[in-house]
Amino acid sequence: MDFYERYDLIQVIGRGSFGEAYLVEDIATGERYAAKTLPKSRKNIPRSRVIDKASREASIMSTVQDSPHVVDLYSCYEDDHYLYLVMENLSGGSLANFTQPPKTSSQQQQQQQQQQQQHKKNHKNLVSSSSSSSSSLAGLPSPWPLTERHLAFILHDALAALARCHAAGIHYGDIKPHNFLLTPGYEPYDDSDRETLVGRRPGGLYVKLIDFGCSQWYDAEKPFDKRTGTPVYIAPEVFLRKYGLEADIWSVGMLAYQLVTGKFPFWENLDGLTAQQVVSAIMSEEVAFAEPEWERVDPKCRALVEWMLQRAPEARPTAVQAMNHEWIRSLTTVVEEEAAEAEEEGSYDDDSDEILIDEGELQVQRERLALSLSSHSLDDVVDYDFHFQPAARANSDHELRNQRQALAKTPLVFIERPEGGERVAIKV
Repeated sequence: MDFYERYDLIQVIGRGSFGEAYLVEDIATGERYAAKTLPKSRKNIPRSRVIDKASREASIMSTVQDSPHVVDLYSCYEDDHYLYLVMENLSGGSLANFTQPPKTSSQQQQQQQQQQQQHKKNHKNLVSSSSSSSSSLAGLPSPWPLTERHLAFILHDALAALARCHAAGIHYGDIKPHNFLLTPGYEPYDDSDRETLVGRRPGGLYVKLIDFGCSQWYDAEKPFDKRTGTPVYIAPEVFLRKYGLEADIWSVGMLAYQLVTGKFPFWENLDGLTAQQVVSAIMSEEVAFAEPEWERVDPKCRALVEWMLQRAPEARPTAVQAMNHEWIRSLTTVVEEEAAEAEEEGSYDDDSDEILIDEGELQVQRERLALSLSSHSLDDVVDYDFHFQPAARANSDHELRNQRQALAKTPLVFIERPEGGERVAIKV
């Protein structure tokens, strides 16, 4: 089935250097999704190179579909001119909502008042935590309030997504606020815990990584030599054109610094900065922690950010080490009573912070995991019907993790669904 026979384009929701993203609607069901269109040709670039890059993006996305902190990829299409990636529509905003200063303070106050009034109408029983860890990070010039506990969950989710990428040998390559989206339903002015797919979170805060256009497969024996990413978040070694997975960790450190203080370590603002000034600062200037905002957070938070912003790549933590840092764990751990209750219901995995997947859900995930395009055209692949075997119920957390790992490693084949003739790539 052709992409345009299946979906109606509603509106553009994002534009980048390598494609556009649209809100689309399934014509048959009315369900809405996000669809990224990747052109097969670009001016002054060989067509084969453009197609390889688009196919790599889809393949990399498919590899990390077992992570709850990566956007869900549902299906892929292609025609003579484009590749189409159909994904879940994450309409809860992005981390930019916490970092972008308003145009004027009066506009910010007016916006916040309007948002607060609307949320009060919708939610009569708003709960605000009185603990020190949940007080607002003072001085943060953002339209949404950010507490230290919010920050811990944000960094947990970002690092969890990176940990999955790095475990698969993938360098993400473009950490920035706009590439982390929030799931629908986040309530920025309600700090009470709300259920999400990965447990109870303040306001329902749950972050997912999107846009793998700058991602690359990593070979430890062949460091990367091509600069990718957004300059102000780029690690020093990237400018030297010799880097590895550690560069992603620096970028998370820059993001964390920005979330806490509302600015970057080296610049009060980015107005008028030249590319050379950006490179020079990242390569040589001291990462200062003199801002008063750092006095208002746990010293362990500052220690983690300092660790991630070490100029020597080998001195930084891995994504797993950073995610398991004592400061993050202390603010994101499910309280014992909730964990015990969830364990009795067979729904909580303390190691992975995921909801355990039962037989029916695992069956659904088999169909949705790792949808991808290979480097071959769909027209060159032999079509055949495929029938899923029932998934065995996991008898333990260990078995469930083994099932997820096995699903992540299974090969891709192309199939044609008998009922609709739709060709998709799927893991078996």
